[in-house]
Order: sequence, then C-alpha cells, then structure tokens
Amino acid sequence: MLISVIITAHDRQCYLVEAVKSVLNQEIDKRAFEILVVKNFKEEGIDNFLSENGVRLFYTDQKSFGVKLGIGIENAEGEIISFLDDDDLFFPKKLSRVSEIFADASINYMHNSVVAINETGKTFAEGISKNIRSQITVPTKALSAYERELTRFKLDWYVSAISCRKAVLLERLDFIKKSNASLDRVIFFISASRNGNLFFEKIPLTYYRIHESTTVIFSEFSQYVRNKADFYSRSASSLENLYQNLNTPQLSEILKTEVIHSELMAFFYSGIKYRRISLYDLGFAVKLAIKRKNMTLLLWSVLSILRKYFHLLPVFFIYVISVHRSLSYSR
Repeated sequence: MLISVIITAHDRQCYLVEAVKSVLNQEIDKRAFEILVVKNFKEEGIDNFLSENGVRLFYTDQKSFGVKLGIGIENAEGEIISFLDDDDLFFPKKLSRVSEIFADASINYMHNSVVAINETGKTFAEGISKNIRSQITVPTKALSAYERELTRFKLDWYVSAISCRKAVLLERLDFIKKSNASLDRVIFFISASRNGNLFFEKIPLTYYRIHESTTVIFSEFSQYVRNKADFYSRSASSLENLYQNLNTPQLSEILKTEVIHSELMAFFYSGIKYRRISLYDLGFAVKLAIKRKNMTLLLWSVLSILRKYFHLLPVFFIYVISVHRSLSYSR
C-alpha cells in the first residue's frame, strides 16, 4: 500500500526543506511512500534538493490552497494520502502508523495528535491543540454521538495531522479545488460523508509550527482584524458550499452547526462588511449551542451579540488575549 505525502508551499521557502527531510527520515521502507511538493516558486537550491531526493515537484501560480491540494491529489499514485504543510514536520513513526491504520479497509480518515513548536522547533509546554486522550474508531453513521469530542479536541483541524483514502477525495476533487479556506474541515466532512470509519489517534505524530505568518496575531490591531475577517469569510463560504453539497443524514445537523459557527466568526471580525446577522439569527445560534451542548458555539454566539452592540470592543479584547498568547509562544 503506497502512501502519497502532499506538501504545499506558497512563497514561503524557509521551512520547506526541513519538512521534506522529516518525511525522508520516516521509520518505514522508502518504497512504501512518495513525496509530492506543490508550490508557486522556483529556487535552485531547494529544487535541486527535491530532485536529488526523488520528490515529485509541481508548480502553479494559483494562490488557492485548495487548488494546490487538488493538484497533489490528482497526481498522487498512492492509495493513501497524508498531508503536510511546508512549515510543519512529521514524527519519524508517522507513516508507519498510517500504514498500520489503513490496513483496515473500513478506515477512510485518520487524524493524529500534534505537538506545537515555535519557529526554531522548540516545543511548548502547552500546545494549542487539546489532543484526544484515547484513540477511537468512529463509524460515520454514528458521528453525531461524538460531536462533543469532535469540537473539544479539534478532530477536524490541522491538515498536517490528516491522512485519508485518495478514492474518497477524488469523488469531490472539483469541490476541493474550489475551496480556499478550512481545507482541513472540508477534507474531514468529505471523508465523513462516506460509509466507513474515522480513526482518531491519541499519539502525537505531527509537529505543528506556530509562527508569525500562521497566527497573524503578531500584527497590529487593524491588520489583525482584516486578516481574521478575510479568513473567516472565506471559511464560511467554503463550509456553506460544503453543506449544500454534502447534506447527508449523518452530517446534516453537525455541518449546519459548523456553518453557523463559521458565519458567527466572519461576522465577529468583519461586522457587516462580509456578513449581516440579525438578532433572530444570534438567538437561534444560542439555542442551537445549548441544545447540542456546544460550548464553543455558545461562546462565539455571546461574543457576536456583544459585537453587535459594542462594535470593535469585544474584538479588541480577543486581540489582547491573542497577543498575550503569541508572546508566550515566541519565548
């Protein structure tokens, strides 16, 4: 069973070689995997390194993350695909564990725990991810029973923690290419729309790097708001389109909750620039959060209500908290 590792990069060059090396150093036969890099730049030193190590290289001028993933998926020769952002790293045992899990033909999706690192590779005592405490296998038809775990442990986040079957993604390849935000969640819900099982691994297998260009919380307030508003607006659009395309019985309520959550986030950071939300909509979000015992949705419902009446004040409050966190990450 061949595993295809897809690494994407846009403009950023400083981490790519290190990411590729983390794949080359896997504790598994090199014939068991291939590496594909999809990027928008050419750099002689990097390109020579990739060529010398048998990496399959693809160029595109498209900025869209979905387009880059789509290029990798359609050119991958492996039955299983593992994703890796150019600034993240695999643990040496990552692919051997992926191979073990997908030996079970019922598994369509795997998500592993992560360890947060900074720009220099130093690990944080407390990472940004609340990793799941025990490994579980979830039938897609029973996904709603695990909704709290899904939200609490971010089991649909972090592209670099995700592996899945290529055949599942090929069925929705056009949709992936058209998405330009929240591709981790897009991949998760596409996988969950198929009959089969989802596997969540408690063992950390990915280093997730926190740095300025990923967190955007090092920027001044106005830039912070613009970046957040742009991202969550694109994310809301991706998830809304996903809801229309994947409105299957086992996903309907969960995906609708995610759409409302993303719309709240877009409204919170942008005001009416990208989203208009009425008091009725906000009240519905609160009721839905209470009904589904979704504390994250409840939090952002309340924050959005405050946003409606206090304008940028609650956004500035979140910004201050984010800056404090970013300073702790950079130490």
